[in-house]
Amino acid sequence: DGVLGSLRMQNDYGKSQNAATGNSLCQETKDALGGRDGDLHDAALYLTAMLEGMGDAVSINEDKASVVVIQQGLRITRDLSADQSELVFDCWKDLWVGALQSMQTRRSLTAFHQNKDHESATVRWLIT
Repeated sequence: DGVLGSLRMQNDYGKSQNAATGNSLCQETKDALGGRDGDLHDAALYLTAMLEGMGDAVSINEDKASVVVIQQGLRITRDLSADQSELVFDCWKDLWVGALQSMQTRRSLTAFHQNKDHESATVRWLIT
């Protein structure tokens, strides 16, 4: 479809811009939340606070090498078609990738978008 193709091209541009935005806003939002720029747990607490602020349910599973932040409900894509949801999610996810990469100890963030049905949408954010 022509519209989706155009949106996909805009998405590629938007993803890089969102990573840069996340990078520049991380310090400000972290300070506003009283967050620290430290270990994996601190990165998970920051991401959790930001996602909970959107009204989604969030939990944390930790081990020594990584942390998984589990987000349920995903309000940002609610009421969108499947194609629209994927495009919005791809751009939005890069805000958080950029934010965690800007921390003093750069963190890698990978998102696994599962159960994409609106009410049961789940994202597993792997922080390493």
